[in-house]
Amino acid sequence: MNAKGFLLLLLLSTFLVPLLSCGRLNRWGRLKQIDSFSRVAAIAKTLDSRCANSGGPLSEGEISTIVKSIGSGLDAWGHDIRILNPSNDQGAGYIVVSPGRDGEFDFTNTDRYFTLPRVDIRGLLDRDIVYRDGRCVTNAGKDPDTDFPAAEPSAGIRSDTSDTS
Repeated sequence: MNAKGFLLLLLLSTFLVPLLSCGRLNRWGRLKQIDSFSRVAAIAKTLDSRCANSGGPLSEGEISTIVKSIGSGLDAWGHDIRILNPSNDQGAGYIVVSPGRDGEFDFTNTDRYFTLPRVDIRGLLDRDIVYRDGRCVTNAGKDPDTDFPAAEPSAGIRSDTSDTS
């Protein structure tokens, strides 16, 4: 390999590889996000269906069984998918949440998930995937036609670390 070829290879590996491995351009990460979204959706829909059929809330054991029955209760990155119950009356029965690629939940105050607005997070791999009472809150699916507003890459993430409630 001549010096020009080596320099070109070096430039490509320095700039192109990091660009392709980040956020919206990361194909492998996006596939994992879609898989995680599908798992969260399946858990949420199963919980919603079982709650409707039972006429009331499910026991912790029933919830745990449902969660573990889909992808062993893990998202595609190997992080636990969590079920959150409201700490007070917030009009929602439960939240199903995957912490995304980084494994860190976006909010330290879990009550924030009960009022989180709908948002499109496709390609924002570190954002949480959230379903509330069987309905998608953070869209990470494959459908290109969505009425979800686009999310800013870091808007609102871990901004509530000073919350004491």
